[in-house]
Amino acid sequence: MAWKAHFDRPLERLRWPDCPPAPDPVESCLVQIDRACREIAFCELADVIAGSRITALRKALSHCREEERRDTGAGDLDSRTVEAELASLEQTLPLEQAYRADQRDLAIARLTEAQNRLRGGCTSDAEMDETLKSRVRAALTISAAEMVAISRDRAVARVAQIW
Repeated sequence: MAWKAHFDRPLERLRWPDCPPAPDPVESCLVQIDRACREIAFCELADVIAGSRITALRKALSHCREEERRDTGAGDLDSRTVEAELASLEQTLPLEQAYRADQRDLAIARLTEAQNRLRGGCTSDAEMDETLKSRVRAALTISAAEMVAISRDRAVARVAQIW
């Protein structure tokens, strides 16, 4: 019977009054929505940065080639180095984009699932205070497609400030 006592111990801990309460389903959904939105924003920013790196390297390569035309041999090593770096980035770009597209799709699925649970009424409105109700309304007003578009626009604006 020692085995029974071993398996009952975790169950006993669940009954103790000092155990933390189970997470609120509404808060859990809101946290999932927040995380999914952050992941979508990260994927969009990473895509924009990857495209900007290639654009910057193409500009640098044209600059190097222009220098080579004006000055004999001075920029030869630079242009070959930039060409190699550009070729490497262009070769790996489709893999990066596919990986981020998968991440984005998973985040969109989590966002949609959490929104559906909120819409499905994981708790009644009577149990929520006004702050929580407004957070739920805000979480339900944005669609996944809108979140992707907003994230893309913000990513383009951030990268434009930097480069």
